[in-house]
Amino acid sequence: MTTYTTTALAADSAAAIGGVSTTDLAAFTPIQFAAISQSALSGLTKSQVQVLPDAVLSTLNFSVLTATALSGLTRTQFTSVMTPSQLTALSATQFAGLTTTNIGMLDTAITADAFYTLTTTELSGLTSAQAAALNSTSVGLLTSAQVAGLTTSAIGALTTTSIALLDLDQIGGLTTAGILALTKLQISAISTTALGGLSTTDTAVLTSTDIGALTTGQIGALTTDQIGGLTPAAFGGLTGTQIAGLSSDQVAGLTTTEAVALTKTQVGALSTSALAALTTTNLAH
Repeated sequence: MTTYTTTALAADSAAAIGGVSTTDLAAFTPIQFAAISQSALSGLTKSQVQVLPDAVLSTLNFSVLTATALSGLTRTQFTSVMTPSQLTALSATQFAGLTTTNIGMLDTAITADAFYTLTTTELSGLTSAQAAALNSTSVGLLTSAQVAGLTTSAIGALTTTSIALLDLDQIGGLTTAGILALTKLQISAISTTALGGLSTTDTAVLTSTDIGALTTGQIGALTTDQIGGLTPAAFGGLTGTQIAGLSSDQVAGLTTTEAVALTKTQVGALSTSALAALTTTNLAH
């Protein structure tokens, strides 16, 4: 085993540090490690990171590591040693370098408070593969601002289980592009409570395919304003079963354009009370 003095370590380059054997590195004390310059630490390799002693790892400035080196973190290191401040110090590039296995550990690796501090810049680096690997509990911890910071590819990759855990504020945090990125399965997974987060601007961009994906329970949860925000084309995507679930209040809230766009089949599917509301409210215009 080679002997490394703090003086020698302080003068080492990134290439020199990257050349230290894993056996030697695993035996480094915190004092030896502290002597290494921040620029030299960028030379640490994936295999070297995996053998770092806990006492060293817990004080390491993770922001100087390469994305490849970070991907070498073991489950134990990620969940038991890495601190919240170390995670939130990662750049978007570094965050994108975390493996899907690392990403799947996030809910157990850090506290809720730490997850809240992940910046939109970091989350903007989340790939679709990483988004799909996110534990649903982690997704549930995201703030509305963090949800808004996700790329459309990341949003479209979230599991339906994760989507089902999003609340009203989180759904409301989605941008128009984010709303459009949702798949039919994701849309059908949104809870009836969370649907309340959709603004009329949001419902205005929904397509007939999107609307067709809503369950009867979701349709029944839409407010009159939300339904009024639908385009005639989107409203035309409602099936007979969905139409049958509309309440008289919802039908009364239809715009004249939506009412006129109703097909014969849709009108025939309306309940007696809903049809009465359509007759007395919309057809009078």
